[in-house]
Amino acid sequence: AKATANIGADYRFRGMPFTVGGNANWVPGSTIKLDSDQFVTTSTKTVWDGYALWTINPAMGLRLLGSNLAPRDFATTNQNDTLTPTGNERTTVRSTGPGFVNWQLRLELKL
Repeated sequence: AKATANIGADYRFRGMPFTVGGNANWVPGSTIKLDSDQFVTTSTKTVWDGYALWTINPAMGLRLLGSNLAPRDFATTNQNDTLTPTGNERTTVRSTGPGFVNWQLRLELKL
C-alpha cells in the first residue's frame, strides 16, 4: 500500500475503575504490477477495534476486546495478459472473503 492511517484514543472515567478505548486503521486499495503483464489489485481495508477495561485492583483487570467491529468483505483481483497466436488474452481471477468480528475476554494479571 502507498499509505496507511491509524488513530486511537483511550478514556479513563474519573473516580471509577473503568477505561474504554478504540482504534481505527485504514489501508487504501492498490494495484501492484508484478510483471510486465501481471497485476494484483486489493480492495480498501478499514478496521475498527474497541475495548473496555475494568481494573479490579492494581494487579488485576478484566478486558473485553472487539476487533474488526465493522467487518467488510475483502477482494483481491489477479490479472494476467498473455500474447497468443490469435492476439492478446486476459485472464482475471477475483477472490473474495468475508470479514468477521473477533471478541476476546481477558483476565490480566501483573506479576
